Amino acid sequence: MTNRIILSSNYSPWSPYSGGGQRSTHHLAEALSDLGYDLHVIFTKTRYESITPPSDLPYQLHWAEFTGLKSDRKNWFRRNSGKAVAKLVSQLLEPGAVYHANGEESSHIGKLKTQKAFPFVLTPRYPHIPEKVGRIKPTTKNAVLNPSLSKYILLGKSLNDCDIYCPTSKFAVSLYRDVYAIDDKPFDVVPNGIPDEFINLEVDQKSPSKNRIIFFGRLSKEKGVETLLDAATLIPESINELVFIGRGELASKVDAAHQEGPLTGKIQRLDWLSISELIIEIQRSTLAVLPSFEESFGNAIVEAMACGVPVISTNAGSIPEIVDANQNGILVNPGDPKALSEQIKLLIQDPEKRALLAKNGRQKVIENYSWKATAEKYAQIYSDLLDGHIR
Repeated sequence: MTNRIILSSNYSPWSPYSGGGQRSTHHLAEALSDLGYDLHVIFTKTRYESITPPSDLPYQLHWAEFTGLKSDRKNWFRRNSGKAVAKLVSQLLEPGAVYHANGEESSHIGKLKTQKAFPFVLTPRYPHIPEKVGRIKPTTKNAVLNPSLSKYILLGKSLNDCDIYCPTSKFAVSLYRDVYAIDDKPFDVVPNGIPDEFINLEVDQKSPSKNRIIFFGRLSKEKGVETLLDAATLIPESINELVFIGRGELASKVDAAHQEGPLTGKIQRLDWLSISELIIEIQRSTLAVLPSFEESFGNAIVEAMACGVPVISTNAGSIPEIVDANQNGILVNPGDPKALSEQIKLLIQDPEKRALLAKNGRQKVIENYSWKATAEKYAQIYSDLLDGHIR
């Protein structure tokens, strides 16, 4: 196979700001490379940032310029990266190539498609779109006039320009249809995978009993960090250690809870870890508690389930598509610390239920979520597009 695939995403897995979308782009590129594709990946960074990616990447890495001093998630000028990405895509295109974007960094690809013929696949990854975005025509001019909404407006432009969009969940399909009025646009749901290290690891079904709770992901309100802190404050006697892994604007709040209050001395905060280090930390834990307010997929939830650790999450967004309540995990309403604390306490006291949830959770992950399966589904979509058959 010699077909060239060009992937893109704002930021990178190694940027100061990084989330599931960037890591998913990287892992998909690895899996597609294993299938024999000629992979080129475009990430963005500012001209002032020095980022050192791994030296053994199985794909060609290209940097497009991100406007600003640093790769800030809330930077209003991130909209400008679309021009730089389109310029690189234009240079990398060749007959038989497919372009696959992961967000609004593809906002200038529509213009490029009027000059060159190539398939354009979009995997939109936002778990929430402000309702008022649907009342704004998705143009670059309106993105400039509405800077706080620009990334959502430009995503709408990309959705209109792409040949097919591939959300990671059924929930996301409804979200984008409701806001952007794209009922006639072809789509195909393609869930994320998780790295092979999670799929292939050996799991001890004996659940730890040391009352260690773990959270990993972006330390932000959307991920439920404050809800977890509030819940843990209600049951400090039930928790010996509360571990937070990741980066984000609520890091200082986590640190403050460690230094003062009912959780003093019980909280540990770690930076992003390698996959092998993360697996060790997850498997040392009694529960993984990931009480998000919104998810378009839920990478961390799937990874925790793969590690054979029982998960407590919420019924928000796409999460119920992954977690079957009371079968392979526990779900509560988002933003409800009392309900969350009650479920944490109940599971800590019930090792048999923890073991059952953990076993069922890992089984579902093994059967449904791997990057190899995700890459193979995208390979079929690319092939259909190149053959002129959009499903």
